Amino acid sequence: MLLGALRSLLLTLWRFSIIYSSIVIAWLYCRIMNVDFEIVDAGTNQHKTIIVGLYLVYLGLWWWLNPYVVRNRRH
Repeated sequence: MLLGALRSLLLTLWRFSIIYSSIVIAWLYCRIMNVDFEIVDAGTNQHKTIIVGLYLVYLGLWWWLNPYVVRNRRH
């Protein structure tokens, strides 16, 4: 029962990761590149393009892996 609830929680987090991953990617980018979020937020710049590109890569990976995750959940 506990294992089933944990699997359900992890699947829900996986589904919602499409939403919160953009925030996590932006936060990690600012931390790794040592850039203040105010610089990223102000105007159009290269940082935003990179963050959007990273998010699109994540969406592609999510889209590719999702059938495997959902299929393994049902077994």
